[in-house]
Amino acid sequence: MPKITRSTIWISTVIGVLVIGVLLLGWILFVRGEQTALSTAFEGRGFSSGIPFFEGTTGSTNSNIADSFLGRLLGGERTGTSTKETITEPQTPRLWQISNVPSAGVDTMMASTTVVVTYAERPTGHLFEANTFTGDIERITNTLIPQVQKVSWIGKRGAVVEHTDDRLETATLVAHITRATSTEGTLEGTYLEPGVIGIAGSPDKEDFFYLLETVDGSVGIISTLGGEDPKRLFSSSLVGWQMSRRSDGSVLIVQNASEAIAGSAFLVSPSGREKTILSNVRGLSVAIHPKDETLVYSESVRGRVSLFGKIGGGLRRITAPFTTLADKCVFAPTQDVIVYCAVPSTIPSAPLPDAWYRGEVHFSDSWWQFNLETGEAEQLLSPESDYRIALDVVSPKISSDGSYIVFLDSLTQTPWGLRIQK
Repeated sequence: MPKITRSTIWISTVIGVLVIGVLLLGWILFVRGEQTALSTAFEGRGFSSGIPFFEGTTGSTNSNIADSFLGRLLGGERTGTSTKETITEPQTPRLWQISNVPSAGVDTMMASTTVVVTYAERPTGHLFEANTFTGDIERITNTLIPQVQKVSWIGKRGAVVEHTDDRLETATLVAHITRATSTEGTLEGTYLEPGVIGIAGSPDKEDFFYLLETVDGSVGIISTLGGEDPKRLFSSSLVGWQMSRRSDGSVLIVQNASEAIAGSAFLVSPSGREKTILSNVRGLSVAIHPKDETLVYSESVRGRVSLFGKIGGGLRRITAPFTTLADKCVFAPTQDVIVYCAVPSTIPSAPLPDAWYRGEVHFSDSWWQFNLETGEAEQLLSPESDYRIALDVVSPKISSDGSYIVFLDSLTQTPWGLRIQK
C-alpha cells in the first residue's frame, strides 16, 4: 500500500482547485455566450445598446423590453415588476424609440383595441409591426430592397416602396404583403412607370394616389393595389406638390413650401372635384382634420413663422399661442378642434421652411395640445427637459382612435411613438 505524504496531499489539492477553476471558467463562458445570443436576438428585432434610456415614471426602453421578454420566458406576462397571466398596464414608455435603425416610413393600424405601429427599415426595406401596449416587435416581410427612400401603406395588405435602383434612379414598387403563418412574409408586385414624383397612401384605404410628371407638368392618378382601372383626378402645370390621403378618400395637395413663394392648397375628392382651401400664403404648409375642413397652416414672412387655424373651413383665423410649422401637426380624429403640434424650443434666424427642408437647421421639439375653439394650449411632453434628448419631428401621424402619435426624428430618421395620455 503506497504511503500518503504531505506532498501528495498538496499536489491533489492543487489539481482539485485547477479542475474547479476550469469548470467555473467554462460556466462563465457559457453564460456570456447566452447573453451575447440574447443581445443578438434583441438587435435583430431593431434594438441595441444604442437605444437611449428614458428613466422616470415611464421606465427605460431597454428594461421594458427585457422585462417583457423575461416575463414570457418564465411563462407569463409582466404587470409592473411581477409575472401575471394578463397585462394591465402598457409595457412601453410614454415616449418610445421604436427602433434605432433609420426608417423609410411609419404609420399606425388598429388591432382590436391596440395600436400597432408599422414601419420600414431604410437600409433593407423590411417591414415591421410594433405593439404599443406589449412592446412586441415582429418583422413581417423579409424581402430585401436596398436604398429605400419612402414606404406608404395601402390598407393592411399592400405597400408602395420608393427606392433607388441599379441605375441610381427612383423606382416605385406597388407590392402585396404576403404574410406566412410561421415565417416572415414577402413583398411582391409590379413597378409603376418612370416619373412618379409623389405617393399618398393610407392604412385605411385599399387604393392610393400618386403624382406623375409629364411634359406639361404633372397629373394625379388614383389606383388600386392591383392596378385595376386607374383614374386621373388632378392635373397642374407645376410639379412641386406635397400630398396626404384623408379618411374620406380625398387628397390634400399643397404646393411645395418656400418663404419666397406664395403657395396654395387644394382638396381633391375621390370623384375628382377640386376645391381651393388656401391661396397666396408664403411658406405654406397645412395639416387638416381627417373628416372636415378644420385645419392649421403655417406662414413664413421675412423670417417670421406663424401658425393659424380655421374651424370647418370658416373665414375666422385663429392665431396659435406658439410658433411651429404645420408639417409638425396632426389633428385628433375623434375630436373636431383639437390639434397636436411639435413645437421647437427656439426658431433659428434662417429662411423657413426652406432651410429645415434642406437639413441645414434642426429643431428640438416639445409636444403641445391646442384647442382651436378656446385658443387654449397645453404642453404634453418635452423630450429635452423630461428625457434629456432632442427630437426634430417630421411626418407625424396619429392612430384612428386618437391615442397614439408616431413620427420620425429628422436628424436620425428613426421611428418614435408618443402615447398622448400618461
